[in-house]
Amino acid sequence: MIKDFIKRHKEIILYVFFGFLTTVVSYVSYFFCKAIGIRYEIATVIAWICSVLFAFVTNKLFVFESKSSKTKTVAKEITMFFGGRIVSLLLELLIMKIGMDFIHAGRLTLFAFGRDLPLGEFLTKTVAGIVVLVTNYIISKFMIFRKKKGGDTDENPCD
Repeated sequence: MIKDFIKRHKEIILYVFFGFLTTVVSYVSYFFCKAIGIRYEIATVIAWICSVLFAFVTNKLFVFESKSSKTKTVAKEITMFFGGRIVSLLLELLIMKIGMDFIHAGRLTLFAFGRDLPLGEFLTKTVAGIVVLVTNYIISKFMIFRKKKGGDTDENPCD
């Protein structure tokens, strides 16, 4: 029964697993930048770059199993992947801005990297991460790594 469930939902399970690892990459990058004094806007962009590079490789190879190695196809995939992630970066920045400027009034703190960080910032980053994870899955599945009816990744993801 568990094998059947895993087989039927393999793609989503792998996406969530690698999404979790991507989130870890994002959090570590973000809070490291914050710990060395970088503003949250710049820290968010740096964390985005690190996590998108990690996510492209894991999504292409393991989640959506894109087998194409043609230069033109890979170039289209990576261009569309980064384009989709720019959309989600803007969404994340909007959520962070709202959370940091309007919700972030409390004084609860979280200890990380040897510094007290506002708990509101951690919660805002978490909400942003969940919204971005769902958005990225939809973009990746239906636009970038879509499958042909035969199961292979579409050789021309821009059509």
